[in-house]
Amino acid sequence: MASLKNVHNLAEDPTKNVVLFINDYFDEYGAAFRKLAKRLDRELHGIMLVDKTLKETGMNLPDTSGLFEEIVCDFSSDAELRATIKQFEDNLLLVSCSAESSQMAFQRVLPHVPYLPGPTQSSLEWATHKGKMRELLGAYDSKLVPKVQPVASAAPEEIQQVLNNLDFPMIIKPTGLSDSALVTKVHTEHELRTTLRQAFAALHDTYSRNRGNGTPGIIVEEFMEGDLYSIDGYVNESGKVWLLPLLRSKSAYHMGLEGFYIYQTESYHELTPEEDAAGKKAAEDAVHAIGLRSSIAHVELYKTADGWKIIELGARPGAMRQEMYEVSYGVDHALNELLIKIGLEPEMGEGHRTHSMVFKVYPETAGEVDLLEGIDEAKRWPSVYKIFQFVQPGDNILPITQGGSVAVQGVLYGNDVNRLRQEVEHVRSAVKIRTVEPASYYNHHKVNQLHHVA
Repeated sequence: MASLKNVHNLAEDPTKNVVLFINDYFDEYGAAFRKLAKRLDRELHGIMLVDKTLKETGMNLPDTSGLFEEIVCDFSSDAELRATIKQFEDNLLLVSCSAESSQMAFQRVLPHVPYLPGPTQSSLEWATHKGKMRELLGAYDSKLVPKVQPVASAAPEEIQQVLNNLDFPMIIKPTGLSDSALVTKVHTEHELRTTLRQAFAALHDTYSRNRGNGTPGIIVEEFMEGDLYSIDGYVNESGKVWLLPLLRSKSAYHMGLEGFYIYQTESYHELTPEEDAAGKKAAEDAVHAIGLRSSIAHVELYKTADGWKIIELGARPGAMRQEMYEVSYGVDHALNELLIKIGLEPEMGEGHRTHSMVFKVYPETAGEVDLLEGIDEAKRWPSVYKIFQFVQPGDNILPITQGGSVAVQGVLYGNDVNRLRQEVEHVRSAVKIRTVEPASYYNHHKVNQLHHVA
């Protein structure tokens, strides 16, 4: 109980007033920062610690609210990180990093804040590397994961290892990219060889452009037939897990489109109480399997004929979960993340309010955006809760199948599920993106502004 008491002392100690964010600013955390200050009844000092390389290339999301002091340092230098954090370490209340693409930066910071609750370096590594994640999950419970084979190249011996261990169809995916970039289904040995060559050829550029985590790598796993779900939750310093409601996701493949990116996510589902409980049990087991603690968690999982299978586990929130859980269940997801990091329990809301759905619009062709229209029309639709636009005319973009990311996404809400689905399609169809001939380079900032949307 001593460690629990010490954790709560962070919330009770008026000298602990520094809230440290890593690299990227999101509006929900600005609002949560204000709420936390009110909850603790003291003035808090927000700091945005930004890696010098990201700052120089314009690849981070800067604070536009003026709430946070920006401090830039070289994350590759332990000495510089140590000297920088020493300036305010006696007053540190918590450290948070919510962008998928900054999790390795968070890992670099953790050794320099040893007296704050948070995930371990190892658990962050396991949560951001798909191969290592599956290895740990399989060791914890082999039923939690599909069969998987890591590959180091498209060499014949690597191909043979895959053929020896897996059956077709298979899924090829990078180990440290989000938003289903470069994820491909293959049905034959020829497709396996060709797709692996293409994936390895594009891998390093895509990692660089999308701020991929860790050393670029690829895994091949068995293709799973089933329904895709996701769930977010929280785990405290002693391993207690709080889970929010399961959400139903539909991939592009499910909708008959090319690729495996998330096409739409809905709060509505038809799981039985027993199925719902089993899905949540699998998510909780996954959190414990990688030893995650004092953290938010985002889990993606399939309900298959052989039970629930984990396909993703991140120590960060899922895309648009702040908006979905807020409008459907009255939960402030960002505030809960801050509360769990100082030893306080999350506020789980009062149950279902209304249905919500996330839509995403992806570029169909590579090139320079020549036309982008329909955003204002979409925002006027009565059921629209929020819409986010990530590209502008003049930006250079890629389709998701080439390592690009989402261009526009938003959340709609309403009580009638079928009507809401129709309204989502109306809003989606209103957004038009046209590109002209592909440019020879891509605007890194605009392409990578999307790294939190997985």
